[in-house]
Amino acid sequence: MVVDIVLSTDIASPERMQLTKSKFDEAFGKMLNKKKRSNSNSKRSDNSSSNDDNESIKVHKVNRRKDSNFRRGTSLPSDMSQRSSIGIRRTLDFSGLAISPFSNEKQLNNMENGDNQSNEKNLIASDNDKSKRMQDDPLKAQVILELMIRIADIGATMQSFENFTLWGRRLYFEQKAAFETGRGVDPDSFWLDGQITFLDSYAKQLAKSIQDINAFSDVDNIFAFFVEENKKKWSELGVIMTTTIQEDWKQERLKMNLKHEGFSASED
Repeated sequence: MVVDIVLSTDIASPERMQLTKSKFDEAFGKMLNKKKRSNSNSKRSDNSSSNDDNESIKVHKVNRRKDSNFRRGTSLPSDMSQRSSIGIRRTLDFSGLAISPFSNEKQLNNMENGDNQSNEKNLIASDNDKSKRMQDDPLKAQVILELMIRIADIGATMQSFENFTLWGRRLYFEQKAAFETGRGVDPDSFWLDGQITFLDSYAKQLAKSIQDINAFSDVDNIFAFFVEENKKKWSELGVIMTTTIQEDWKQERLKMNLKHEGFSASED
């Protein structure tokens, strides 16, 4: 588990990011879809109650059709098909035996006994009892921990603009030093526009995920707030900040060269 949590920060790996996304969808997908439907139904009820009744009938028909398509081609009942499906919660080992890496002992007993209703009660816990929820569903616990370590990994993007640029400068220096020794890509080729792209495509989505699952109760999402603030300020000051960082690197490289020459001279 610890290894998986640490590896979730490997955002350069498409396979790892897809696995992380799949675990999030498996753990919280149903809850988020239910919340979206609830919000959508609330908006419709404000417009017309009759339209809501018609929409509910349509949704019921669509869900029934989906359930029928899901079971098509198998003789298993609906609840048994879901329990036996292979995915994030249930997979196969090298011998072909089914294993459930994210099920606790109580859940495994429920699955073996075919007690689907009891199993569902174990997976759905109150928002006011986070510790019980994490004990009842290890997958949710791991997903939350993965979200937290990923936020910590890019924490500067969700803090003040001063911290954002401070750690960005250090990252630029690291990547520039690597490039000049023949490793990696020159950060000058993407730095200015890359900051906005990263904030939009990764940091913002990560902040939204932690908000959607209500991990910090009803507290305002300061993560998303600072991402937006940093994006706004970088749009205004990005050109100046990039130029400043590039000039700072030239001075830093000059110091390193002088230090290296002095060290070589002392050896002679």
